[in-house]
Amino acid sequence: MKKNSKNLIAAGVCILIIAIIAALSASNIGWKVEKKAVSSVKLSDVMVTKLEGEPYGTGPGVQIYTITITNTFIPRQYELPYFSICLYNTELKKSSIADARWDIKEQSSQFGDGQNTLEVIKGTKSANLLVFQGIRYKPVPAAERAEPVKASQIEEVYDKLLLFLQEKGKGYMYRDCYTLQESDFKDAVIIPILK
Repeated sequence: MKKNSKNLIAAGVCILIIAIIAALSASNIGWKVEKKAVSSVKLSDVMVTKLEGEPYGTGPGVQIYTITITNTFIPRQYELPYFSICLYNTELKKSSIADARWDIKEQSSQFGDGQNTLEVIKGTKSANLLVFQGIRYKPVPAAERAEPVKASQIEEVYDKLLLFLQEKGKGYMYRDCYTLQESDFKDAVIIPILK
């Protein structure tokens, strides 16, 4: 055989091996993604009212959604979806935005512009979406400052948490919590808020 034909055969074999590896990594062999939302959350976990002048600060976040990835084959990355979370009052048809984040250390994907990726070499990894308490301050008149109203006496009104998830690669649509319509609910994971 000539040297050129040996080189062509070697190059062809290398290209074939690369194509097989790329096809296997794009397939779902050994790859399982499970998504689960909690059945409800407590109002005190997502909203607290404090008296004017009390320091700002919230407790640890409350888990509302979990993505669990199981991989038994080729190492891969999973880009976590974009999200918007709204607190909603059914009676008043009023909503507000909720603060949340994934509980993983933010890392960049080597294959795209995504910031929240979960790298699974082999085994199982989970990412939890945590929502943090929103704080409202109740103004206290100067005459009443000696005996302030306790935060537990103030009734909050939100009864639903609306979670909007959008997978990467399907565009990005920001959900404005302050202009929600009931027609938007079809795209949301609805989690009841219990008093």
